[in-house]
Amino acid sequence: MSLVRKLEEEKYQVMYLDYTPGKPGSYALTDSLIQYIAGNGCPHDTVRAVFALMSYPENDERMATYRLLEGPWNYLKILYYDRKKSEIHGEFASKFVRVNNALNASGPVDTITYTNGKFFLKNMYVQDVITEPR
Repeated sequence: MSLVRKLEEEKYQVMYLDYTPGKPGSYALTDSLIQYIAGNGCPHDTVRAVFALMSYPENDERMATYRLLEGPWNYLKILYYDRKKSEIHGEFASKFVRVNNALNASGPVDTITYTNGKFFLKNMYVQDVITEPR
C-alpha cells in the first residue's frame, strides 16, 4: 500500500507499506528486509515501511530516500477492511531519517515524522491478500 502526500506541484511524499495485513489490528512498522525475503514468510505482526520524496509526473525521479527509525513510536492500525467494497481505514505514526548518499554525506541529518496519521482508501486494487503464513 502506498500513502501519497502532495507537497507542491510535482513534488510528493510517498510512504510504502509492504505486505499490509488484510484484517483489522495493530502492527509494528519495521525497516527490515530480512523478514520479507522469499521463503522466510511474512510475520503477521509487522509491516515494512519505506519512505521517499518523489517528483511526478514528468520525470518520476526519486529526490531523497529515507529509512524508518525503528522504535516504539512507529505503528500501523487497521481499523476497518472490506475486500468486497475495496475499502481500508487506519491510523499510523512513523519517523524516518534521510539516507545520505556519497555526494551529500556531510549534509545535515533530515527526519520526517508522522504523528496521528489517518487514511481512508476506497476503490483500491488489491493484488494479493495473505491471511496465513507463507
